[in-house]
Order: sequence, then C-alpha cells, then structure tokens
Amino acid sequence: MPGIRPIEFDRQAALDAVVEAFWSGGFAGTNLTGLVEATGVARQSLYNTFGDKRSMFLAALRRYSEERLARHASALDGDPAMDRLIAFVETWRHRRARSSGRGCLISLAMGEVGQADPAVAEVAAHHARGLADLMAASLQRAGVEATSARRLAGSLVTTSFGIATLARQRGTDEQIEAATETAVAMLWASA
Repeated sequence: MPGIRPIEFDRQAALDAVVEAFWSGGFAGTNLTGLVEATGVARQSLYNTFGDKRSMFLAALRRYSEERLARHASALDGDPAMDRLIAFVETWRHRRARSSGRGCLISLAMGEVGQADPAVAEVAAHHARGLADLMAASLQRAGVEATSARRLAGSLVTTSFGIATLARQRGTDEQIEAATETAVAMLWASA
C-alpha cells in the first residue's frame, strides 16, 4: 500500500505570504484561518512546516528582516557614500505609501509584543544592529570617524523606527516629513 504523499508547496512563497499577513494584521490580528487563506496551504501543512502561530511569526520577522537588510545594503552600496545614504534616508518620507500604511513589520512587532517575548525582541535587536552597521559603514566610507559614525547610525535607526511607527499609527505627513528632514540635516552636519 503506497504511503500518503505529503502536500508539496513553495516554502519561500508561503513564508512571504505569512510575512504579508502578519504585516497587515499584526500578531494578535492574524489567526490561523487567515494564514491558511493567505498562503493557500492547509493548516496542518503550515504547522508541520513552520510550527505554531508564534513560530510562524518569528519566521516571518526573520524573513522580513533578511529581505529588508539585503535591500538596504544594495541601496547603500557604492559611492559617493554620503549621497547614497542621504538618498536612502530621503526615501523614509514615502514610507507610508510604500508600505500601504503598514510601516515596518519589525516596529509593529516591538510595539505589539515588545519585550514580553525575548525571541521577538532579539529579532528586532538583530535587525536594528544590521541597519546601524550598514549606515555606520556608509558614514565611515564618507569620512566620518568610527565612533561618530556609530552614534549617528544609532540615531538614524531610532528615527527610522519612529517614522515607521508614525506611518502605521496614522501620524501626519508633516510629522514624517519633519523627522526625515531632521535625519537628513544630521547627515549634512556630519559631512
């Protein structure tokens, strides 16, 4: 008697759909039925592949972070480094439109789950460190001293997360614009 064949599906495509579902609904607002609908994968197959809802959320956060950090690295790669960094920061003013008002999934996770879940906090910290490292490297290539570059990069990451929160929490376009302009001004002052 032949064994039952496991249902096959594209794990990465399913994970991308899980990212989108959690990004739209957050952890609390996303249920298993919604994840099944978003992925087109049966509930048991999702469980077998990713684990429980929390495990799916962590996998989604890691995937989102990995993809975003790769995209940011590409945007910041090249010279003149300061021009690339300023252009990168300038994109923050359009974050609401680019994310359909969802902001950043990492910021959402920290606002919703925060320090209550150490695994979520670690993914968020890893993402923040990765973004800070990319920006600090750009600043150093632009001639900013290493310690100053790290401090400024940390401030920029904090501003980025603030703008992402504003984008999701119905902050005004004026608030987002002001925060972006302040970040750009910090970069010009460091040049």
